[in-house]
Amino acid sequence: AQDETDGLGTENDVKVDKVEAAIETAKAVLPVPPVVEREEIKTTEVEFDTTSTLDEVEVVEEAVDENFSLETAYVDLKVKKIQNTLDPLIWQATTVGAVNPFDGLIKLTVDNTPAGNQIVRTASIIDDVDALIAKLPSAVLVGEGLICAMSVANYLKLVVEFRALDSNFIPLFDQMAMGFTYPGTNLKIVAMNGFGAVNDIMIYNQSNMFVGTDLESDLSTSKFWWSADNLEHRFHFGARIGVQIAIPEEVVIAS
Repeated sequence: AQDETDGLGTENDVKVDKVEAAIETAKAVLPVPPVVEREEIKTTEVEFDTTSTLDEVEVVEEAVDENFSLETAYVDLKVKKIQNTLDPLIWQATTVGAVNPFDGLIKLTVDNTPAGNQIVRTASIIDDVDALIAKLPSAVLVGEGLICAMSVANYLKLVVEFRALDSNFIPLFDQMAMGFTYPGTNLKIVAMNGFGAVNDIMIYNQSNMFVGTDLESDLSTSKFWWSADNLEHRFHFGARIGVQIAIPEEVVIAS
């Protein structure tokens, strides 16, 4: 009798059925992405090419302990490089003068929020944050996920201001790398690397900000290979990305 497990026999059919069932199960438990009601997110193509010499790989190897593989450490290194490139675009990008192919969150806020939601920066960051809080609708102010975003430099100045008022002031970091809860509120102060040298301060709800991408899987949009000609690892990442604010009236900014 012919062995049914050969070629495309019964055993392989069962395996395919199990894989398809697993995929459908995964789809069922994936969270449904929020819908942007005001305007669809416009995305634009971004690409990154990076290389790593043998010396860089050796540095990664030295940093890896027995619980991590070289491959994992190397991929993490590339992810951080991509993130450091994307963060400034997400916040600072501007189409003025064709500098960037899309507008970032700061430009969208300045262009679309009502004039009453915008103030001019002063010498005191505490005063600016207090003034921005006063302009927020009550429903937004008492909600969860309220963020006050600023540059790392302004964040450090804010801490200095608090210490001038209270020498014992110690920020409660709330499991954030550089952030704390603003006293008397549920507002989270967060230092954003993507702000760079931008002096603006923004308050918004996390659920009001969106980043859109066509990135369906890392395998379909990235390539990683060893170049024998140049003796280096090469990595290429390509995708489309854009940002949007769902309800500009619920965002306030000090510029």
